[in-house]
Amino acid sequence: GGGGGVGGSRREYGDTTADQQLLRQENDREIAKLHSKTADVKHMAIRINGAVKESNRRLRELDADMDGVQGLLRGSMRRLQTLTEKGGSTHLCYLVAGIVFVLLLVFYLLK
Repeated sequence: GGGGGVGGSRREYGDTTADQQLLRQENDREIAKLHSKTADVKHMAIRINGAVKESNRRLRELDADMDGVQGLLRGSMRRLQTLTEKGGSTHLCYLVAGIVFVLLLVFYLLK
């Protein structure tokens, strides 16, 4: 019988030109799949980068807005402190009553 000895007819994978061609075709298919997956990852990274840039832009705008609000609050607190120091308790009562009135008015209008 013609088993697999040294001089036998046993074939190893890749021995013939046809086997090598099959290997090349399989490698080409795998390379194409890898290329497609790499392109997908690249496009995803580009979209993520765009989203991060947009988020950073919005955060900068929010930070600028918060700085403006903080400045307004500081100014209001200074004026309130000056008013309470100079005007005594009567002005403070009018101020509190005015604030309560405005808040109630806003609540009523939004309801």
